[in-house]
Amino acid sequence: MLQYTTIGNPRPSFGAIVHHTDEVREYLYDSAPKSSGKLIEALAEAPKQGWHVIDMKLDWAQVYSE
Repeated sequence: MLQYTTIGNPRPSFGAIVHHTDEVREYLYDSAPKSSGKLIEALAEAPKQGWHVIDMKLDWAQVYSE
């Protein structure tokens, strides 16, 4: 989906990956997920493609401050 909407698209587009790194608030997954695909390739490709990586543990407090 990220590739389809952002690579070679002549129109403005936004690509984002929500990296689930906060096991307290959400299912923790990274390079060894229990049931879904690995993020290793997408996280490595993100800076090259201009995709924004949102780290749930570090960045989410900025969205929902307490």
